Amino acid sequence: MSPLSVRNPQTRVKHEILGQYLETWGGIIVNGLRGPYQKRVQGGRASGFAVKFVYVDCFASSGRYAESDDSPEWIPGSPLIGIKALDSIRTFAAQSVGFMPDVYAILFEENPESYDELITSLEIADFKERVRNTTDFPSLESGQIAVVHGDYRDYVDAVLQFTSTVFTWAFYLLDPYGPRGIEMAIVRRIVSQERTDVMVNFPYLDLHRKTGSVVTGTPKHQQHLRYWDSVYGDSGWRNLAYKYQKDKDADRMETELVRMYADRLQAQDPNLAVKRIPLLFKDRERTIFYLLLTTHDPTGALAINEVLYGAKQDELDYRVVVKF
Repeated sequence: MSPLSVRNPQTRVKHEILGQYLETWGGIIVNGLRGPYQKRVQGGRASGFAVKFVYVDCFASSGRYAESDDSPEWIPGSPLIGIKALDSIRTFAAQSVGFMPDVYAILFEENPESYDELITSLEIADFKERVRNTTDFPSLESGQIAVVHGDYRDYVDAVLQFTSTVFTWAFYLLDPYGPRGIEMAIVRRIVSQERTDVMVNFPYLDLHRKTGSVVTGTPKHQQHLRYWDSVYGDSGWRNLAYKYQKDKDADRMETELVRMYADRLQAQDPNLAVKRIPLLFKDRERTIFYLLLTTHDPTGALAINEVLYGAKQDELDYRVVVKF
C-alpha cells in the first residue's frame, strides 16, 4: 500500500486550475514584455533585461499523490506543477521572444513527515540538483528551488521582499489544511503586491460547520469565532452568520459570507480583481471549498474567466457552479 494520499476530486480540480492558470499567467506576462525587450535589443541593451518569475507554495505538503491505494504510480502535487510551469514559461520566453527570464520556486512545509516526502518528490522528479534548504532567497540562482521546513508566516517578510523587486512577477498558492494560515493580516499583504497573482483555498465547509458558534457561548465556540475573525480581519462575518442562522437560510448565508471574504480581499487595492469558484461534489449537498484567484492585470482577470470555465469539468468526478 502506498504511504501517499490518494488524490481526491477536490485536489484534482485545484491542480487542473492551477496548471492551466500558471501557463496562461506566464504567457500573458511574457507577451506583454515583447515590446520592451525589442526596444532594448534595438538600443543595444538586451543583456540588461532581467525578468524574474517566482512560484511560492505556502503549503507544499508531500509534493505528490498516489494514483490509487494499491498502485506504485504517483501524481504530481502543486509544488511539481508550479516548478514545471516555471520551466515552461522560461522556454516559451526564450523561443517566442528571445529573452531568458530567471525562475525561482519557494516551497514551505511545516509537517516533518510531509517535508521529508516533499524532498523525495523533488528528487524523483529530477529536481534534486536544484534544491536548496535556505531562507536566504536573494542568494538563489535562477532555476533553484528553496525548500523550507517551517510555517510560511514566519518568513513572510523575507518572501515578500524577494518577490516585490523590480521586474519580478510572483504567483502565491495559499492552500492550507484549514483556515489556519490564511489570516487576513497576512493575506492582505500578499494580494496587495502589484505584480503578484494569488490563489487562495477558502475552506467554506469548515466555516459552515462553525457558524453555529455565533449563537453558542461556550469557550470552545468562542475559540472557533476568534479563529474565523482572523480570517476575515474582524468579527463582521458573525452578524451575517447570526442573521442567516436565525432565518435558517444556509444558501444565502454561504453566498454572503463568501462575498464578504472576496470583498475584504478586493478592498486591499482598488485595482485588484478577485474571481471565485465554488466546488460542489456529487456525494455532498454543501460546497466543500471556494478557490479565489486575485490579479492586478486586467488581461489576467479575463484569463481567469477562461481558465475557470474551461476546467474540463465533465472529465472530473465533481460538479462545478461558477459565479462571478
